[in-house]
Formats: sequence, C-alpha cells, structure tokens
Amino acid sequence: MMAVDVETSPSFRAGTPKLLFEKESAAYDVASDGKRFLLIKGNSAPQGQSNDLRVVLNWFEELRRRAPVSK
Repeated sequence: MMAVDVETSPSFRAGTPKLLFEKESAAYDVASDGKRFLLIKGNSAPQGQSNDLRVVLNWFEELRRRAPVSK
C-alpha cells in the first residue's frame, strides 16, 4: 500500500510515492476518517490459537452492567 502527497493548487502535482505497509491479503477497508485501515491477515496463528474475530455490539451497555458507577 502506497501513499502520495497531492497538491491541487495552483496546479495538480503528485509527490513521491511512499510505502505505507506491505499487506498479505486483498481483504482490507479504510476507516471513514481516512486515517486507519482494517486488514484481514492470512491464517498465521500458532497451533492452538484462534484467528477468530469477535465483535461486541452495545459494549457500553455491557460495561455499565459489569462495572456500575456508584453515586
């Protein structure tokens, strides 16, 4: 993955490409702020470990339940 600085004023000019990272997978996405990437890496976990991805929805509510704030 490469990055290039771009100027549009007074005229278009592209800078020198810079390597951001080398990725092993074609599966990636860019965060809506344009500052982060989400990559899916290949199966590189040592035996006995998992490559599972766990997504927790409503995690703030779960946090309140597990660690209530006393007033």
